[in-house]
Amino acid sequence: MGSTLDRNRSQIHGKDVLSSGNQWKDQAYQHPRRKTKSRSDVLNDLFRQGNVFREQGDFSQAVACYQKGLGIYPESTQLLNNLGLAFHGQNAYAKAIRCFAKSLAIDPACVEAHNNMANVYRDMGVWEVAIEKYRHALAIDPRNTIINYNLAIAFHMQRDLDWAARYYRNATAHHPPVADAHSNLGKLFQDGNRLREAIDAYTKAILLEPEHFDARFNRALAYLADGDFEKGWREYEWRFKRDRWKRVYPHRLAGLRWDGTPFPGKTLLVHGEQGFGDTIWFCRYLPMIKALGGKVVFEVRSELMTLMQQAFPGIDEFVPMSFDHPPACAYDGYLPLMSSAKLFSTTVKTIPADTPYLHVSQKSRKKWAMRTKGKGLAVGLVWAAGKTHVHERSCSFKDLLPLLDCELARFYGFQKGEDACQCAGINGRLDNLGAGFETFADTAGAIDCMDLIISVDTAVAHLAGAMGKPVWVLLPYAADWKWFLDREDSPWYPTMRLFRQTRAGDWATVVHRVLQELQSF
Repeated sequence: MGSTLDRNRSQIHGKDVLSSGNQWKDQAYQHPRRKTKSRSDVLNDLFRQGNVFREQGDFSQAVACYQKGLGIYPESTQLLNNLGLAFHGQNAYAKAIRCFAKSLAIDPACVEAHNNMANVYRDMGVWEVAIEKYRHALAIDPRNTIINYNLAIAFHMQRDLDWAARYYRNATAHHPPVADAHSNLGKLFQDGNRLREAIDAYTKAILLEPEHFDARFNRALAYLADGDFEKGWREYEWRFKRDRWKRVYPHRLAGLRWDGTPFPGKTLLVHGEQGFGDTIWFCRYLPMIKALGGKVVFEVRSELMTLMQQAFPGIDEFVPMSFDHPPACAYDGYLPLMSSAKLFSTTVKTIPADTPYLHVSQKSRKKWAMRTKGKGLAVGLVWAAGKTHVHERSCSFKDLLPLLDCELARFYGFQKGEDACQCAGINGRLDNLGAGFETFADTAGAIDCMDLIISVDTAVAHLAGAMGKPVWVLLPYAADWKWFLDREDSPWYPTMRLFRQTRAGDWATVVHRVLQELQSF
C-alpha cells in the first residue's frame, strides 16, 4: 500500500462551502406583530428547511425552499448564497455563479459569495478565476482560515507548492485553525521527501482533531518511510478506518482479530488485501503464521491463487476472494495479511527477506520458454502501473524506447490492458508477452525465462523480487514508503535495485542511467 494521492495518501480536501447559518437574520425590512405567522417566520422556516435538505443531499428540495424564500424577499444575500450552494450541489455551475453574482451585486463585501463562487470555478477546473475570487475574499477578510485553506488547495492542485504552503500556514495561524491545512501541509512535505517536517505537520493536525484519518494514516506512511517501524505499524492500522474500506478489503469480517498468539487446534483465516503487489509482498509471512498454530486458510484473489498454491503447500486451504460476499469458510480468528508485520514486530533489520519465497512450476515456465528463446540478455519491461495506482508511478513506453538501443539484449513486454497498446508498431525489438497472461502463474513463468526485469513500481516488480530474479525498479521522485529514501537497494528484496527520479517527472535521466547499467550488465 503506497503513499499516494489516490490510494494511500490523503486526497487534498477543500472546504466546499461557507454557508450562511441556520438562523435567519432579518436584513432589510420591519414587519408588524401579528398572531398569524409573520413573513420573517415563514422566511426562517424556508431557510432552515432548505439548509436541512441541502445537508441531506436533497438539492432539488433545497432549491425549491430557497426559491420560495426569494419570492418573498428577493434581496436576501443569505438566500441567494445558499441557493447557489444548492445549485453547486447539482453541478449546475452556471446557475450557482449567477446566484453568487446577484449576492455580490447587493453586497460586494459578502465573503461567503466570493468564496463559494471560487469553489464553483475550482470544480469547473478554471483555476485562474478561482484563485482570483479567493483573493477577493481574502482582501475582505485576510484572517479567514477557511478561505486561506481553499486558496492553498487551489495552488496545491496546480503544483504551485510554495504558495500552497504559504496559505496552508495562514489557515493554521488564525482562529479557528484548520486541521486539514496541517494535514495537507504534511502531505506537501511528504511529496517533497521531507519526512520529519511531514510528521510534525500531521501531529499538529491530530492534536486539533484526534480522529483525523488522513493525518493518522499519512503519518504512518511517513514513519514507515523513515524506518520507524514501531510507530509506523501501529498507526498503519488506521487503514481499516478509511471511508473507502473496499479499497483495502471489501468486507468487514465477524469474529476475533488474531493478536499473534499461538493458536493450536484452531483455524485462522488470513485474507489478502489491497493490490496484487501488496499480497505478493506480504505473503512472505504465511510460513511464520502457520508455525504458530493449527489450520491456516488463506483468502486470496483468484488471479494469484495458482501461484500461491504452488508456493505455500503448507497452507491448509486456499479460498478465492469475492467482492460480493465474505468467505464462507469457518474460522476462529482472522488476520489482514499486511498486519503481519506489526504482530511479528518487524523492523528494518528483521524483515524476512529470504528469497525466493515464490516459485514457478515447470509447466508455467515451459509455456514461455520457447517463445523467449534466443541469444543475448532476455529483459522484461513494464512501464505502467494499474489503474488503481497513482499515475506518477507510471512512465510511458516512449520513455523506455532508448533501452531498445541496447543490441546485446532481447526485450519482452509484460504489459497488460490498454497500456500495452503503447508498444504497437515496434517490430522486432519488443515482443509483448503480457497479452497472454491469464493469472500471475503465467507472469511468474515468463519472469523465470528472463535474465532481468525492468519495471515501474507495480506487481511484476514485487513478483520478480519474490522469485529472487534480478529486477530494476524505476521510482518516481516521491516514491512509495516501502522503498524508503535515498536507497538503491531494498531490504525487502535482495536481488532488487532502485533507480530514482531526482526531480519529479524526470524519467529521461532515470532511463539513461538504466541504459548505462544495462550495457554493462
